[in-house]
This record gives sequence, structure tokens and C-alpha cells, in this order.
Amino acid sequence: MQDETQGNSWSSSLRLLGLIAVLFFGGLSGGLLLAQQLAPGSDWARFVGFFMLPLSMILGWKAWHAVAAAAMGKRLIKTLFGVLRGKHLQEAAQESFEDLKGKAPPGTNAFVTVSLMVSAVCGVLIGLAPGAADFFITFGVVTGTGLAYGLLLRWLARAGHLPLPEE
Repeated sequence: MQDETQGNSWSSSLRLLGLIAVLFFGGLSGGLLLAQQLAPGSDWARFVGFFMLPLSMILGWKAWHAVAAAAMGKRLIKTLFGVLRGKHLQEAAQESFEDLKGKAPPGTNAFVTVSLMVSAVCGVLIGLAPGAADFFITFGVVTGTGLAYGLLLRWLARAGHLPLPEE
């Protein structure tokens, strides 16, 4: 029985590692290709595009962790006030945390917000690069790509495929 549990844990760890590798390296190559298409011949644009999506993922994960920690702290305070008002600890905790059963920790929208901000800055930088296409088209395409990437990360987190990072 224990070997079976360890096998499932090993398998899920490999799946997670594979997913993160695809997201990270796919983001590196996708951003690079996007920058090459929008600003051909610009090393600056390639540099910015290369790091845009992986930076969005890493900063989004950190932001999700911060939002989730704050939300959990708020729920713990709510539980404490419930106990101080005379409820049993278990009852107060169930009331505070019942809406989270079977769901990802709160704050997955941080992926979208962070990706949108990072890609907007990168859209400006790539749009101003020498040899870039029309600024507004470049800005829109880069920002739209970042938004789509953020939505993908949020969906994966809500579906339970991306875990909340541990310290």
C-alpha cells in the first residue's frame, strides 16, 4: 500500500515538473518568437520577449502566494472571533473555511493581473525597439499574449494542476 502511494506521489511530481517545464520553456521560446516577428533584428526586443512569459509565471506565483496567505489570515481571525463569541473551535473553523472545500486557495486571479502588467510593460519596450512594427499593434499583440498566458495559468491553478508554492 505504501509503495502504491509513493508511486502515485512520484508520478504526480513528475507530471507537475513536466507541466512547469512546458510552461516555462514554452514561455521562453514563445516570447522570443513573438519578439522576433514583431521587431525583427532587434536584440533588445528578443531579450525582453525571452523573459516576458516566464517572469509573468514566477511573479504571478509569488503574488498568488501572498494573496492566499492574506486570505487565510483573514479566515483565521474570523475563526478566532467566532471562538471568542462562544463557538467551539471546530464549528468556527468550519464556518470560516467551508467555501474553500475542494477548491484552489484564493488569489488565482493574481496570475492574470501580473501577466497583464508584465506583458504591458514588455509590449511598450518591444514596441519602441528599433525595427518594430506599428507600436499599437505590437503593444496589443504582446499584451494580448500575456493576458492569454495569465488566463492559462489561472485556469491551471484553479483546476489544481499548479500547487500553491511552499516556503
